Amino acid sequence: LRIDPSQVVLINHGYSPDVGPNYPLIRTLEFVAQSHGWKVVVPNFQPSYHFKSRRDRSERVKLIYEELLCLNPKPKNIVIVGHS
Repeated sequence: LRIDPSQVVLINHGYSPDVGPNYPLIRTLEFVAQSHGWKVVVPNFQPSYHFKSRRDRSERVKLIYEELLCLNPKPKNIVIVGHS
C-alpha cells in the first residue's frame, strides 16, 4: 500500500509518562490510518509532562503546531485524533 503524504493523520496520545505514544491504542490507530494510505504523525508529549497545570497543555499545543509546520510536502488534508 502506498502512503499519500498529502493526507495526514496526527494522533495525540493521552497522559502516559511511562510509555508516551507507544501504547496499543495509539499504535492500533496508526496501523488503521496507514492501512488506508494516510501518513501518520504521533508527537511525543513526554517532555511536556514535567510542567504543571496549563503550561503542560500549552507545551503540547506547541508540539502539535511544530509537527504540522515541519510536514513536507504540505498536506492537503489533516485529521487530528486524540483522547485523554
